[in-house]
Order: sequence, then C-alpha cells, then structure tokens
Amino acid sequence: MNKGIVLVVLIKSILFIPSWGFTQIIDPMYGDVDESSMQLSLKLPTDTSYKYLKKINNQVIFEKTFVLDSLKSETIEDLLTSSFPGISDVSSFQKSIKIISFDLKNVYVDYKKYGLKKMTMNPILAFPMSCNVSVIWKDGRYRITASNISFNVVSFGVQKLTDHILSDELRFDDKKIVTSMGHCLENFFSDKFNVDLVNSKW
Repeated sequence: MNKGIVLVVLIKSILFIPSWGFTQIIDPMYGDVDESSMQLSLKLPTDTSYKYLKKINNQVIFEKTFVLDSLKSETIEDLLTSSFPGISDVSSFQKSIKIISFDLKNVYVDYKKYGLKKMTMNPILAFPMSCNVSVIWKDGRYRITASNISFNVVSFGVQKLTDHILSDELRFDDKKIVTSMGHCLENFFSDKFNVDLVNSKW
C-alpha cells in the first residue's frame, strides 16, 4: 500500500476523523437582517441534547441568543461595538448597519474550567481554536453564530470540529468523550461572547 495512504489512514484513526467537509453557513433568524450578507437556515429537529451546538448542512455551529431585556437595539449595538473588539484573539472586526463579523484566531479553551481532564478528553481541545463569528441584534437581545470551528493540531494540521463531533451517519456522536467536548465548547463560547462578562473584566 502507498505510504501516503497509510499515513492518512493512521492519522484519521488516531483523531477519529471521518472523511467529509463542510461549507460556511450563518443562521441569523432575525427577519430584519440583510439577507445578502447572511444565509437563512431551516430550523430542523435535532438529535442532540446540546443547547447551542447545531448541525446546519452537516456543519456544526454554535448559535446562542443573549437576552438584554431592558436595552433598546441602538444601546445593544453600541455595547457590542465597544465590547467585542476588546476580546482577546479577535481579528478582522467589521461592522455594517445590521451585522458585526469577526474572526476568533488561535484561542485556547480553558477546558479545566469546565471540568475536563487532559487524559480523558478529546485531545484537540488542548490546541488553539479558530472560528468565524457573526453578531446580529434587535431590542432586548443579540445573537452569536460561530461557524467553521476548527483546531490547529500539531503534526496533524487543521481539524474541523464537525469531523470530531458527528458520527459516520452525520448525527451527533453520543460517546462521553465527544459530548463532554461539546458541552465544554458551549460553555466556553457562552462565556466568551457574554458582553456582561466581557465588560466585567475591564
């Protein structure tokens, strides 16, 4: 057998990587968002207990709506615009009238904070993570969507979260090592993009 083929098979067997790709999808939900800048996804039944990890066109994304009941859209817009550029590891920050977008680059997930141990977790969590982020808002709330979530694994290159969290049948894998990683990432993103927590660190 060709040595290159053997190496690829070995890498995938170690890191549990199925052989499929995905495309970037953003799910805004809000009807007042410019449809030319974001794609509207269908809300389909899901096969997971996750609150904020969702499978859209066979890509796993993080999507959460944060509630700020007493604030008007304009106030939330100002809060987001002033808060998110100050988050560590944020790059390529852009803002239009109805959407904010930026990249999260090479950020480390504090897995210990969320109860995981290095010897029993999926090893990709120990490596730097990157993703694309979009933010939309209206009165009383804002929504975060993180897509193209991946980890830069030494000696193995970029590993997509989708390939580590979905089974061969493209369903959410229910193995403990997988679900614990998924819940860890839900908590990490929830803390990372909570403007109340961001501002409390200033």
